[in-house]
Amino acid sequence: MLDSMEQQPRPPDRGKVKDSPDALYARFPLLPNTRSIRVLELEALPISGSPSSTADRPPQLYGDLRVVNFEQSQPSFVALSYVWGGKRLSPTARTIVCHGVCIEITENCYTALCQIRRRHGHASSTTLWVDSICINQDNEQEKLHQIPLMQDIFSLAQSTYVWLGDGNDQSDLAMEYLVQIARFGRQLPLSICTASDVATARAESERYREAVWEAMRFRLKHREPTRCSVDLDQVLDREWIHRSWTFQELILARRLVVLCGRKEISWGELISAISLMAQNSMGSFKTTAELAERTASYPVSPSVLAHWQSMIDLWLGLPRPSKGSNAQRVHVSGDNKSSLRDDIIAYWDRSGDSPLLFRLFHWAVAALGLFFVIGTWAYLTRVFVQLEVTNNFRIGAPALLVWLVVSVLTGIKTRELYGLWYSIGFGQGQSWLRDSATTTETLQAAEALDGIRAALRERISTQPQDKAFSISGILQTCGATPSPPDYSLSTTETYLTLVKDLLAWRPEALIMLVDAGSSTSRHGPDAATESISWVPDWSTARPSAWLTSRYRLNSTYDIVPGCDFQLLDPSALLLAGNVGGTVTWVSQPFAPTHRLKGRDLHLAVAANLYTLHFWHLMIFKDLFQRSRPDTREIWRTRQFAVLEGLVRSPNNSRSEYWHIPEDFPDRRGDFQGFSQLLEILDKFSRQSDLEQYQSLQDCLTCEESSLASPAHLPETTEAIVWDSVLSKMTRITSILRQNKKAWRYFLKTCNQLALDERNLFIMMSTADAYDDKLVGSGPLSLAEGDTIFLSRGIPTPMALRKVMPSPPEEYLPAFPRGDNRFKVVGAVFVHNLTSEQRRRPSIGSIFGNDIRDHVVLV
Repeated sequence: MLDSMEQQPRPPDRGKVKDSPDALYARFPLLPNTRSIRVLELEALPISGSPSSTADRPPQLYGDLRVVNFEQSQPSFVALSYVWGGKRLSPTARTIVCHGVCIEITENCYTALCQIRRRHGHASSTTLWVDSICINQDNEQEKLHQIPLMQDIFSLAQSTYVWLGDGNDQSDLAMEYLVQIARFGRQLPLSICTASDVATARAESERYREAVWEAMRFRLKHREPTRCSVDLDQVLDREWIHRSWTFQELILARRLVVLCGRKEISWGELISAISLMAQNSMGSFKTTAELAERTASYPVSPSVLAHWQSMIDLWLGLPRPSKGSNAQRVHVSGDNKSSLRDDIIAYWDRSGDSPLLFRLFHWAVAALGLFFVIGTWAYLTRVFVQLEVTNNFRIGAPALLVWLVVSVLTGIKTRELYGLWYSIGFGQGQSWLRDSATTTETLQAAEALDGIRAALRERISTQPQDKAFSISGILQTCGATPSPPDYSLSTTETYLTLVKDLLAWRPEALIMLVDAGSSTSRHGPDAATESISWVPDWSTARPSAWLTSRYRLNSTYDIVPGCDFQLLDPSALLLAGNVGGTVTWVSQPFAPTHRLKGRDLHLAVAANLYTLHFWHLMIFKDLFQRSRPDTREIWRTRQFAVLEGLVRSPNNSRSEYWHIPEDFPDRRGDFQGFSQLLEILDKFSRQSDLEQYQSLQDCLTCEESSLASPAHLPETTEAIVWDSVLSKMTRITSILRQNKKAWRYFLKTCNQLALDERNLFIMMSTADAYDDKLVGSGPLSLAEGDTIFLSRGIPTPMALRKVMPSPPEEYLPAFPRGDNRFKVVGAVFVHNLTSEQRRRPSIGSIFGNDIRDHVVLV
């Protein structure tokens, strides 16, 4: 029984509006301090020929509301995950009639309900939870009460329908293509591992066996998926994957069915298809940049593929503990806190990745084929010996050679045939499951934090506070205690509360600071988190988005929990670490050239060339020594690494310096273009250039705009300083155009720097473990005099800016270290500090260690 409240009979005049929506919701109240929700009984599809099945107008939806309580019963229902969309996208307003009351819904919700009703047919009604219908959207208190219940709703739902939107011919082809790819991989026993009891698990095991046989029969008929100008972005890059709330709905759901128009694909099939494409395309690579050149064999964008793969990793790795009778599921691994990935691996280890009868059949056919091949080879060998051709050397030697070649070719062909039969029988291996398995609670938390960071950074929401509220269910599942949602708080206060909750849960959440800092896209003094620089403002673009997305706790940085920070009331953070150095020179922003023509293009190219040449001269003016022939090679490598933002694996043991062709073989062509570019610049380098460039830099610094560049200088300044520099840059450009590889690399790199909104800088190091001068790249808001700070828990250096002394705050007297307050500028990339972390000093506690540097972030 779903609820003690009986379903009210539908009145005969069901199309007539009797009450307002508020009155309807009042008839089905959600009692406070209870885990109760409303569910919708969606009326079944009308039988053809009935009055309600008229074909000349869109069908009217009907349903009934009921209240269920998770504490009193175990309700049976399905949930809907979709994007609301606009309410006025069709000439006719869409509504659903519940108990004679019309509830207005969006066009996207209407089409989703129509498709679900069509899927269930004429048999019976469907019990659904749909947020726009089951929650009174005009009651703010009710919405705040229902947000913490999202964990229960989606984790307890029998299944979750993911509605991607209306379909078309291209999306239909893409859905069919995904189903085909899935059948080329080993079947995933998801339905067994998500079963609610042993009896259900046994029934699902039978279906799993049938699916394995069906997939093998499919592979016998098809060698590869049928591709007819398929574009998978038509399905995989829908608006649904870019919204904040849908992220939580996907991660918390136990079973999912993905719908796009009239086509559907099970979640297990989609996981298999996505993972096989990612595994074949990028192997062990995890970043979008490394994936970009490896997805040519699949009709999908690299960023889209990586986005889906990250969601799948988090969905499989999320701990899903049993909580009483309402959340029982079969834990194959025997651990009541195991993730689905753990249970899948345990099932395969215990029962194999296919049924026993299937394996016996496969090995019997393989053994029979091998017997015939070996038997035929043995028989031909016997005939060859009986002919006694070896008695005559002139005849026997060539014959023996032919026999050896045929034997080798037979062995090779037999191996290929066996591999083909193995792939037909079992499909492509799902090795990524074991490769991405997390064995400790710390690694599981790191994986969850990586997914949460990506969702906060990349997804969008109508209200900025929803960025924080939309992950509360995931945090609860992981064991955190998020604060109750409160829309009365400002965006700044909401994000501050979220960061404090994350830090209270896991100290590794300190990596959130990587996304903090002042972005150039923020304008005016009313920017959301301008007063709390160390709290990321997820409602705007990241100041170092090009860099921060490359760092994941569970792959690129050592996870070492520690007490290297302390929260200070009301909104400050005491952070321990090491001052890496001070920024001594910052380049001007690079100008994009891909959309410019004529004089504008000429000026932009000259400005970019001036900036790059200036940076190069500033590096070599003190460092290049003829007595050290390796200096040029070392610094050329470092410059290239900074331009490209190459993040080196922490497992690389080479301590001297990088060899780009050896360490990054896929960048060999770019490095050649970069080297030829520097050779051309060196031919035109003079000592006087530095003085001239510095004069121009001083003029640019005096400009009111912080983004001033030589291409936008006033006429008076241009006449004084810029003319001679422009003339020199024009000569270099004419030479550079003759070298296609150098010219192509120059344009590509400058455009990428402009797109990333980053500049180049030089810093003087304060640590003996590093060279005196280091190079890096950082946000456009970086300025000379900023401090580069390193702290455990933050995988990349942070640029900090000293706050001018002010009257003592309440929290400062407890820490007698002076007024050492800083604002966060943003994450930066510094060669050696960022990538190699060579001889990086160990970091202890913030108390009782005078060697540590301490800063207060405000």
